[in-house]
Amino acid sequence: MAEAGQPSPYLVVANIPYTITSALIRHLLESRTPPQRVVLTVQREVAERICAAPGELSTLALSVQVYGQPQIAAYIPAGAFYPPPKVDSAVIRVTLYPEPLIPRGQLATFFRLAKAGFSQKRKTLRQCPLRRDALANRSDRGNAGGGRDRSDAAGRNRPPGGMAEAGRSR
Repeated sequence: MAEAGQPSPYLVVANIPYTITSALIRHLLESRTPPQRVVLTVQREVAERICAAPGELSTLALSVQVYGQPQIAAYIPAGAFYPPPKVDSAVIRVTLYPEPLIPRGQLATFFRLAKAGFSQKRKTLRQCPLRRDALANRSDRGNAGGGRDRSDAAGRNRPPGGMAEAGRSR
């Protein structure tokens, strides 16, 4: 039961359009009032990437695993749907941690570093040519980006088009 003035805990259970998987997961995890657990039907390949072990992580897997513990609950063959999709599906369950593994005040910097590191496939971080501003905090530069803050709820920078890149993942 929620304390006075606090929202009640909730779960998200859905079979979602595969085209919005990354954007929806990010929205749920970064929400001001995130769910306790997320259970989604997603493409099998995406589910396996989200649940990847260290050494096999993608930016999507890393971002999910900072906020919670993902696991594959079930596999669903394409033939179980009508009309059948071209890919198999999986049900993933993400149980969110009470707090992210990275302190909230450091999430923006952490994700900028991760994005820069994952942008160079097959390279170590030492070999990755980071742009000087990749780790710079916009507030330290006086918001030199044109006077308009383009940060999302987690402090990460968004492109001028808003959600234009929200669905992209590597």
